[in-house]
Amino acid sequence: MVEARDLPVMAFSIGEQELAGLDSSALAGHMATWGYFMTADSAANREFISRWRRYSGHSSAVTSDPMEAHLLGFRLWVRAVEKAGTAEPAAVRAVLTGLQEKNLNGEVVQIRENNHVDKQALIARITRGGELAIVSKTPVIVAQPWSEYN
Repeated sequence: MVEARDLPVMAFSIGEQELAGLDSSALAGHMATWGYFMTADSAANREFISRWRRYSGHSSAVTSDPMEAHLLGFRLWVRAVEKAGTAEPAAVRAVLTGLQEKNLNGEVVQIRENNHVDKQALIARITRGGELAIVSKTPVIVAQPWSEYN
């Protein structure tokens, strides 16, 4: 049998939520990458997890990359509404570019002219307990404009 120590596999769409429903002991040592894992060590992340667990009523509820992306998007939309002075869509879109927010890793991200938000790439090793131990992270990656070839 091939094990993680011999040939680790990189998963591009697995986080704590997916691991919560699996026997992670067989996955221990394999890798995952995403822009956010709930094991990120920051005060903002600890507060986010605490608030989510209180809201959900589950002391072991997990968070995920899509949840962080939604949080950032919502916070940026709120900033745009405040800046525009209205929630009218055209006015909000007109002021979105350049707005900044801290992500749950503690890094400042920005919304770009293509309506994408900067992200980090995190690499984590799956533990026997089903956690993702972050072993590497990139600086914030600037969202690139759409390809002219698409």
